[in-house]
Amino acid sequence: MNRRAVVVAGVPSPWLKRQAVVVAGVPSPWLKRQAVFVAGVLLQVVGAAPPGVRVNARVAPDTVLVGEPVTLTVWVAAPEGAELMFPAAVDSTGNIEPLDPVSVVPPDASGGEYVATYRLLAWRPGNTLVPLPPVQVIIAGRSTLVSVPSPRVFVRTVLPADSALRVPTAARDIVALPPSRVLLIAGIMSALAVAALIVWLIRRRARGRVATADPLGDAQRAFGRLAALDLIGAGEPARHVTTASEIVREFLATHNPAAARGLTTSELVAAVSEDPHVPVGRVAALLVAADEIKFAPARAGARAAEAIAAEAEAIVSETHRSARRHAEAKP
Repeated sequence: MNRRAVVVAGVPSPWLKRQAVVVAGVPSPWLKRQAVFVAGVLLQVVGAAPPGVRVNARVAPDTVLVGEPVTLTVWVAAPEGAELMFPAAVDSTGNIEPLDPVSVVPPDASGGEYVATYRLLAWRPGNTLVPLPPVQVIIAGRSTLVSVPSPRVFVRTVLPADSALRVPTAARDIVALPPSRVLLIAGIMSALAVAALIVWLIRRRARGRVATADPLGDAQRAFGRLAALDLIGAGEPARHVTTASEIVREFLATHNPAAARGLTTSELVAAVSEDPHVPVGRVAALLVAADEIKFAPARAGARAAEAIAAEAEAIVSETHRSARRHAEAKP
């Protein structure tokens, strides 16, 4: 076997020696073809830059904080007519993360260099190597992979210099008060709540019992406003009756404090049953009729509504006259 088949392109090849032993008895032309093929592969993988091809690379800035972007620029000078294929991105398996695809600017008509730009991030603090796969250069149909110098970028941490020596303090209680003071504060808050409740009840009671200087005049004005609304003519006789009964309730509450505004019909009749000035039977009949119309609007007619409103005015007038005669008869 020819010794030149063992040394391919000046590169010793023990693998070819082993292949020569395995394929003993095979015609030597086959071994020559295999040697030529392996030589081409080796030249493509580890081949030096062809004549006239120069490669340079640089990162900017050369010092960054963790997570700040870095720009890697690769310049390649090649003979006219050469074709270049740059890697799509940097190797992301290490501490470098690519941001954007490669941006390539070819030389102009006057010649120059190919300029490839990569944007990337460096995450691990320290002096970090920026690896880049080789550039493929094709000249006269022959392809060669040309290695690119791997620049370095220094990555600074964003943590304080002594962060590893810091010991956090223990968490404090939300309220660090002695038990006696907690009980005192709780007692004060309870007392304030009770006082506020008492004030609210007093004010509510005072608002519910507002005295008027002219109960009869207030009732007559209310009846006048009711008549001006003409609810019966508007097709709302039930509302007319309900409003008239409410005027009677308001007058009785002013006349007799026992007839509070929030009482039901039966409770109101019982409250004024001992009042000699109130026609109890007529009041009971009026309020019962108003309740029936209020809860069954279909039964309310125009004539019935007018009659109930007139009876309400009569009850108010008669009660006021009786109380006035009684007051004038006193010595």
